Amino acid sequence: MVSKTIVIRDGVSEIGVETALIYSKNKNNIVFLLDSESNLKKNNKIILDKVEGRIKFINRDNYNNSEINALKKISDINQRIDVLINDTRIYMPKNNKIENEEEKINNYQKKIKDNIKVSKFVLPLMVNNKYGAIINVSSIFGIKAWPKFDFFYNTNNFLNQLTEQFAVEYGKYNIRINCICVGPTNDFISKNLNLFGKDLEKVKNELISMHPLGRLVEPYEIAKAIEFLVSDKASFINGVILRIDGGFSVK
Repeated sequence: MVSKTIVIRDGVSEIGVETALIYSKNKNNIVFLLDSESNLKKNNKIILDKVEGRIKFINRDNYNNSEINALKKISDINQRIDVLINDTRIYMPKNNKIENEEEKINNYQKKIKDNIKVSKFVLPLMVNNKYGAIINVSSIFGIKAWPKFDFFYNTNNFLNQLTEQFAVEYGKYNIRINCICVGPTNDFISKNLNLFGKDLEKVKNELISMHPLGRLVEPYEIAKAIEFLVSDKASFINGVILRIDGGFSVK
């Protein structure tokens, strides 16, 4: 099996960690591109200790807070980037601190611009290698409307459409670009509790009751879907917006 260089962007969630664990079993070059390296290591120390030495961490702050500079470093070292796992989900600020509408718009627009810049940097590298896979990790709340999720819904919905557009443009270069829209996870609910309610257990139970499968999705289940879409088993899957929500969005 030929090793791949896999970049996990904003992989601070449990999904990023579970994905790294899957790919660390083979001789892949795995790189986390992080805002805060220390938070990921602290929150997932027990898990990450198992794969010490097989995963590199690159903190954007060490490159003038520039993702592009960090990506240049990755491509210079490994000579290629084969897979980009782009965790593009948009989180609301904790305690809903951003009240000004213009500030909200600027916050979400920056997230979109960053996503486009990163994709536009990585795609020519993939074109040159005549191979590549990008998985955008979006939210089911970019498909399903929800109270108080106005900007959240619109921004994630835009990222879903961006997946389809890039899939059309770059498919001819043997580059497949897909998106997974994940349902609520414990991690997501905790980070956005101010939008759901103050009682964490109550919120979880209410959301579970809305799932036809009667539970929340586990991060490793999402990671397995990412693994499938990147693999040769999905060699003719391109431009798909895959819902991983146990039927939550169609109930």
